[in-house]
Amino acid sequence: MPKHLTAARSSQPVRPPFTALLLGAAALVLVTGCGGSGSSDEDGKESDVASIGESARPEKSPAGGKTNDEPGVQLRLDTSEEEHQRISNAWAACLKKEGVPTYEKGGWVFPQWEDPAMPKATKACAELKPINPPEKDPDKNPNYLDDFRESIRCMNERGLKVKGMPDGSGWNYVGEPPPDHEKIQADCELEAFGDE
Repeated sequence: MPKHLTAARSSQPVRPPFTALLLGAAALVLVTGCGGSGSSDEDGKESDVASIGESARPEKSPAGGKTNDEPGVQLRLDTSEEEHQRISNAWAACLKKEGVPTYEKGGWVFPQWEDPAMPKATKACAELKPINPPEKDPDKNPNYLDDFRESIRCMNERGLKVKGMPDGSGWNYVGEPPPDHEKIQADCELEAFGDE
């Protein structure tokens, strides 16, 4: 069971001290959270911190187009874990090809955010970058914090005990998550953020 789920979806407790371009990218890696991801410190060692960023569920828009002008792959709330992993790993593979070290945990691939090659690689791989769904973007959803709090309430009611960060940037596990934690999270996020 992963101790730390990053993403980003997402997604976004830790934001690296890079340019604004990387702030968005950092959020997207945190998006990759609920598929069994890990995090690492600056030396590439995996962390045992049980934390998750606001997870996004990446996927192309229904017609295969984009819902905004930002380059990358548009995320949806109802994207499957398999599609989420495929898209996120393709982006991470591109970053690795551009010189950013990566690590793998639970089938998910994550870049070393602090690596000096990250700014250039992020630009080179922009077309593969997962883009948060608008519902999970605080800048595009005026009800974001209410939706976030509702998703936390839902997860706790269904047995996935979590504590949300006050600013809505992510949440932490409270104890060991149940075996169906990914389904609970996905269902609750779809219900909370999908409601109009």
